[in-house]
Amino acid sequence: MTDQVAESTRSVTPDASVATDEKLSRQRKWLDLLMLEGVAVLLYLAYPPVGWWLLAWLAPIGWIRFATTQTWHLRRPYRRLYFVGLLYSLLLVQWIRLPHWSAYFGWWLLAVYLAVYVPLFVAATRGLMWQLKLPSWLAAPVAWTGLELVRGYLLTGFSMSLLSHTQVKLTPLLQIADLVGAYGVSFVVILVAASLETLLPRGDQQPAPRWRWLAPVISLLTLAGCWMYGQTRIVTLQPTSDPGSRTLNAALIQGSLDTQFDGDEQRVMDAFFDYVALSGKSLMYPPVDVIIWPESMFSANQNMLSYDPPVTGFPGWDGTAEELRQRLDELKGVVKERVDWTTQQLKTPMIVGTGWDHFVAGEVRRYNSCVYLSAQGEVLDRYDKMHPVMFGEYVPFGRWFPWLYYLTPMSGGLAEGQTAHAFRVNDVVLSPCICFENTVPHLLRRQFNQLDAQGDNPDVLVTVTNDGWFWGSSLLDVHLACGVFRAIELRRPMLIAANTGFSASIAATGQIQEQGPRRDRGVLLPRLWLPATPANSVYSRWGDMFAAGCLVTVLVAIGKAGLK
Repeated sequence: MTDQVAESTRSVTPDASVATDEKLSRQRKWLDLLMLEGVAVLLYLAYPPVGWWLLAWLAPIGWIRFATTQTWHLRRPYRRLYFVGLLYSLLLVQWIRLPHWSAYFGWWLLAVYLAVYVPLFVAATRGLMWQLKLPSWLAAPVAWTGLELVRGYLLTGFSMSLLSHTQVKLTPLLQIADLVGAYGVSFVVILVAASLETLLPRGDQQPAPRWRWLAPVISLLTLAGCWMYGQTRIVTLQPTSDPGSRTLNAALIQGSLDTQFDGDEQRVMDAFFDYVALSGKSLMYPPVDVIIWPESMFSANQNMLSYDPPVTGFPGWDGTAEELRQRLDELKGVVKERVDWTTQQLKTPMIVGTGWDHFVAGEVRRYNSCVYLSAQGEVLDRYDKMHPVMFGEYVPFGRWFPWLYYLTPMSGGLAEGQTAHAFRVNDVVLSPCICFENTVPHLLRRQFNQLDAQGDNPDVLVTVTNDGWFWGSSLLDVHLACGVFRAIELRRPMLIAANTGFSASIAATGQIQEQGPRRDRGVLLPRLWLPATPANSVYSRWGDMFAAGCLVTVLVAIGKAGLK
């Protein structure tokens, strides 16, 4: 009888064990997948509109744990990671779909592209660990930072919603951006997350990392050092009214026009007159050195324009060259009347956003411009946007294949501006940029250094933007966070005039001193105290060298793996 039982046990136990192992394996696969997707959702919640910034320090632990696990239970893990990244990206940039129904295509295209950075992060972290023998707590922040830099440059760059942007309320921490840029703040966040990951128990039979308490100690000391540096910089950079310092009294005008591609022309004119009225109210609180309007709000259904003689026809014009010249002169007269009427009402220098059409050599070059007007209505200077938005202001290859624009609500693409410009208001130098240009750190740094090299060291950064395309969504918060980082990186105050918000006055420390409402009208009257000789930051001189070093380290690991 005993022999029969033993024989029965021998025949049943292996099969039962296999079935149990398969069940556990399936459960582990589902748990891994749920964990990876959960990280995507939790990390999204760290960004606006929810803004639970602490999650940015904790949520990445899941992806880091997966990256540092030797044996994966998921089949085709990188494919699964890509779809996790797609979920994350769709949530992160959902506001792109709002301007027009066709923007849904741009939303998906951008998300499909951004999704690749999640599997790349995992692969790069593993490569740094196995090829260069870096500990996980160092490999993860190096990989993340290097890939953020790639994202900021590749395909014209997308530097919005960086991990560091979730920490915009922690002003002391942000101060290291004047050394290492926004990418450096992301490095610190992932360093802490990766260090916390080393303290968690491992369930995959891997030995615990050696010196597991070393990583949290190093990350804590790093965080403390960053915080102390930040507190010191905030104190030393407080503006003063010492002899030799200068002042700028600005009026930031914020209307509330929800912008549409096929908008009603009367609504546009009503918005123009509303901006004039708000500007008039700002003058009730003198002194005002300059009035600043948002992007495109001065156009009023008719762009400013210019032409180079001799005038020649262009595609779509059926008349003679002389008739075209006369028509252009008529339109210039209409614009001049609007400029004269406005400046007569306000009698104050203005910086305004407007479209500008330039007719030359049989073509029309359309610019998104920022124009500096004197109190008498004279055009003192003009800056043309140098970094148009893909799919928002131009379609790739649209210049050679104009039919592509028939697939969009745009009639044509914008021409690129060629150089930075300095607007002098009394003895203060302003460096203007337009719309999403202030989301591109290397662009503003290049403009800053160009002006500095020609003897126009900027005192104040200015952004004019029309965020009315996004209907008061979380894009407003994301855009404002970019302005905060640009102010810190270059150590200059930033003034933002934004249609529908957020207009803001941001100190050189990144502290938001004044902020307009969301999707509503308002007037901000910041008074800036400026030092006689402002110092340039380390970041303005060296740029993204820290992030570039991280990227080079990742590439070395890839190269070493390729050689093997």
